Parts: sequence; C-alpha cells; structure tokens
Amino acid sequence: MLVTVAGEVPSNPCAALVVHRHDKTKALCGSLNMALNKSMHPRNRYKDRPPDFSYLASKYPDFQQHVHTSLTGRPVVNFKEPEAVRALTCTLLKEDFGLTIEIPLERLIPTVPLRLNYIHWVEDLIDGQKQPRRGIDIGTGASCIYPYWEPQ
Repeated sequence: MLVTVAGEVPSNPCAALVVHRHDKTKALCGSLNMALNKSMHPRNRYKDRPPDFSYLASKYPDFQQHVHTSLTGRPVVNFKEPEAVRALTCTLLKEDFGLTIEIPLERLIPTVPLRLNYIHWVEDLIDGQKQPRRGIDIGTGASCIYPYWEPQ
C-alpha cells in the first residue's frame, strides 16, 4: 500500500480532468490540454496523450452515453455531471489499467490522471530502495484507488 496525504492539488485542474466554468455551456470539454500542464509527472501517460473520447465512446457503451459532439464537431464530456465523471474514470481504469471498479455516485470520484501522478511521485521517493516498504493509505475513499494500482 502507498502512503497518501489527504487533499488535492488545486492548481492542477487539467490533471484532475475537471473543468470549472461559470457558463454551463462552457463546462463541456473534449480534448484537455494536459500536455501543457507542467504539474503532471513526466511518466504520467496522460501528460502528452489526453484520453481519446471518440475511441473510448466507441468501445465502452457506458461511457458513450456521456460523450456529445460540440458545435465545432469535437467529442466532449460534461464534467459537471457526476455520472459522466464516474463513467470516464471507470473507462480509463478499464482501458489503460485493466481494472474494473464500481464507484458509488454519492462518494468522491477519483480522477485517474491526478491519482496516477501521486503513484509516480511515491515511486520516485522509494525508487532504488531494496528493502520492502509499508505504508498506510489515509483517505483512500470508497473506490480504494491506490491499493488497486500499487501492484502494477
């Protein structure tokens, strides 16, 4: 298990796959510009390759219902809808990590790119240490996302 600290990195909205806008019509976001996000870990698979919503929607029907086409013809997801965020999280975990989880809507939904940053940062801290490490995951939430990833 990994040691985590409660709290988020508020200066990293792209990594969190969350878009905060005052205008609801602008809350739709299709291709996040995560490649320009300097806060993302260099090994984070989403740093230079944001999720391809079109591809994911064609492969995962549960996600497809949350992907819409913008006026410019781009696939978009409304990140203000918890069901859409949950569907995206479950889809990314299945597609990129082979993990299938269920996330209750009344709980916090983990954001895959940001959680992956934490994993990489912890890997950096313990890299090269030959002795086994133990940790405690505080605030893991309903999905227990870190213990799922730890063996990978």
